[in-house]
Amino acid sequence: MLITLCIVRKRTGAGKRLIALPYVLALFFKFIQQAINFVSYTLNACEINTGADDYYKWNIASTIFHGLHTILFLFAVIWTLNTMLRKQLGHNPSALRMGLVAILIVLGSLNIAYIVMYCYISWMSIGYRYPRNFNFIAVLYIDIAFSSVYLASTLASAALSLLAVRSLKTKRVAGNSLMLWVSVLYLSMFVYSLISLLQTAVAFSPLARFSYAGYAALYWISSFFRALAFASIIGIARDVAWRPNAFATADAPVEHDHDAYSYQQDPIYDGTGQRA
Repeated sequence: MLITLCIVRKRTGAGKRLIALPYVLALFFKFIQQAINFVSYTLNACEINTGADDYYKWNIASTIFHGLHTILFLFAVIWTLNTMLRKQLGHNPSALRMGLVAILIVLGSLNIAYIVMYCYISWMSIGYRYPRNFNFIAVLYIDIAFSSVYLASTLASAALSLLAVRSLKTKRVAGNSLMLWVSVLYLSMFVYSLISLLQTAVAFSPLARFSYAGYAALYWISSFFRALAFASIIGIARDVAWRPNAFATADAPVEHDHDAYSYQQDPIYDGTGQRA
């Protein structure tokens, strides 16, 4: 995907703003997080990484990069995509921008709180340095709050983006491909945010538990839709709607080379005095 991103950035016009630094960093941090998880799982499978302390250390690193990638990707979608679509429509109201900023501030605050709290508790868990009554319940509350706001923000942003794309289609500025990619993006975000919310909610119940196979299935489904969300951003960025005058030829007047009949010429009379 990184190679594809480099190629698309060279060939994309105004749409490359969508795959600028926040998107690139989000993709990079996600790659690092996946690499950390892969190394950790491999060491566990080989019975090299068997201690609880090692587990917490790997989790701290993975959580930090996951949090960084999440907020950067949300910025690329909620802020960059919506402001670009409104710019294509010719208006970008300040009330909308303030609303988007407020959403990002709430999500960013919850994200930072979760990272700090989780990493602190995990670090204190190394060597059992925390009090006996110290547990992860506070982290779960923050996590479920973040997942809930994430899901609601995804739905709100989807409504804004799809309405904007529909208006662009009405003005013949965008085609069906942009609507398709935007729909795929938000569907992917909705699915993996719903999975995240479900996993956190299950952690509150002492009776409801997923099996190992269930967790593995949810992990792969979530990973697939996260990858699809990243890919759909590239599809949106390379859409022809961002190119100037992409659909102008559809309404342009057609010029003819042959001589046309002039309806302003004088009337023609035949020999009998009747108008021809």
